[in-house]
Amino acid sequence: MRPRRFVSPAWLLFAVAALAASAIACTDATDPSTLIFTAVSTGAGYTCGLTDDRIVYCWGANFDGQLGDGSKDSRSTPTRVSSRLQFASVSAFGDHTCALAENGDGYCWGANLHGQVGDGTEPTGEFPSRTKPTRVAGAVQLASIRVGSGHSCALTIAGTAYCWGNGGLGQRGDGSITVRVTSPTPVLGGLTFASLSLGHEHSCALTSDGSAYCWGANHRGEIGDSTTEHRSVPAPVLGGLSFASLAAGVTSTCGVLASGEAYCWGLVGLVDGGGVVSSLMPSPVSDKLRFFSISPGATHICGIGLDNTAYCWGRNPDGQLGVGDLDDRPTPTPVAGDLRFAQVSVGAVHTCGITLDGALYCWGLNLSGGLGDGTISSSDRPRWIAGPASSEQ
Repeated sequence: MRPRRFVSPAWLLFAVAALAASAIACTDATDPSTLIFTAVSTGAGYTCGLTDDRIVYCWGANFDGQLGDGSKDSRSTPTRVSSRLQFASVSAFGDHTCALAENGDGYCWGANLHGQVGDGTEPTGEFPSRTKPTRVAGAVQLASIRVGSGHSCALTIAGTAYCWGNGGLGQRGDGSITVRVTSPTPVLGGLTFASLSLGHEHSCALTSDGSAYCWGANHRGEIGDSTTEHRSVPAPVLGGLSFASLAAGVTSTCGVLASGEAYCWGLVGLVDGGGVVSSLMPSPVSDKLRFFSISPGATHICGIGLDNTAYCWGRNPDGQLGVGDLDDRPTPTPVAGDLRFAQVSVGAVHTCGITLDGALYCWGLNLSGGLGDGTISSSDRPRWIAGPASSEQ
């Protein structure tokens, strides 16, 4: 299939402008070396993480309350979410955040213009938001919860998918294109899913046999069905591949097979000379590298190789590739620092990862403190944020 060229999404430009306008506030003096993060999730200029004692911390841009600390002040170091609950997972993306409590209840906070917090109430005011965790409506016990830019989705323990928030391009998967739904609505199709991942305006899920389905926006082929038609119900990703994991980004989706082979579709990377390449079906990332996991963002992608080396590729104007310079990379390039990662999460303009010994590192654009090191200076290589102090480079 012939590659097609696209410009960077306007959503990213809007996000960067909003980040530059947000103010940084002082945070409580938690010793970062005492925080052991077991999971990290990056959004548009902000980051959230889950510690080993099941507490959620967030930092960075907070213009819609997406940090969940009861304010709209940006934070440059990890700040505890305002809740006594213990959580099993956390998911960040555009300007709202959701987390799964250990009892199976979903909680969301941040922007709520489209009802993406999911508490069943109609948004009020010009810029409605929730600055503290708010319980998602409904009595169904959840197994996972994920967020996109203006929508949220969750899986029940039985594998039924529900979505809420913006569905203007079909990203809720309920067969409609209404722009606001304030409580969970079943995804159509009668499918049972094992996992979910949400992008900017699209959603994807895996069945228990590894079959991938996507729905919502399809501007750049991120649905993977060989078209650019938006879908309001789940559409099978073509190619007959069985994925072990799946991750959706702003305008791309990537999956990893049990063998470690990685595939992406939508905006998949660059060609020599800087042209942006898209694919309408799964396209192999590398004929040599094998991956544990992969995470696409807005214009860059990162993954963890089988030796736990982190690799990144794509656009790099703010150091989001973490390779020690600001040059773009058309192919996977090792992240600087000789670190070994267990997890990596790619945001719109920055990246974070957790090493095998539990240390948290972030790199890239840092206008609103989204890296979490107490500064607003960007970094083109991993910067130690929290965890074992001996891991600091």
